[in-house]
Amino acid sequence: MRTDSEWSLGSGAKVSSTSRTDDGWIVAVVLSGEARCPACGTCSSRRHGWCVRHLQDLPAQGAAVALALRMPRWRCLNPGCSRKTFGDRLPQIVAPYGRRTRRVVKLAHVLAHTAGGRPAGRLIARLGMPRARTPSCGR
Repeated sequence: MRTDSEWSLGSGAKVSSTSRTDDGWIVAVVLSGEARCPACGTCSSRRHGWCVRHLQDLPAQGAAVALALRMPRWRCLNPGCSRKTFGDRLPQIVAPYGRRTRRVVKLAHVLAHTAGGRPAGRLIARLGMPRARTPSCGR
């Protein structure tokens, strides 16, 4: 499996802090900039508020890594649009409503298909990745 040596959340993302906990690493990231309304396509720079999204990423140094993304919510500037507010989407990083980065999902799928269910689960635990409660490797 090929992985990129450099990985970035994009140009509007800044790492605000990293901390080590008993469970692993937490990387706090703040996103800014502007976004397009998914309903009408209007570009908006008017912030409505903030939300924090927690994602599981690939382990580092044998410990789990969690991303805490502080993401802005935006107001649509088009008065005729049915969607008044919307949040950022990061399709290159995570699926909509996903809790794991695409890199983690891809690795879990590869391990599940090559090693099988329970052996893959043990290997995932050894790599420092928390196992899902359900047997699927989805989101």
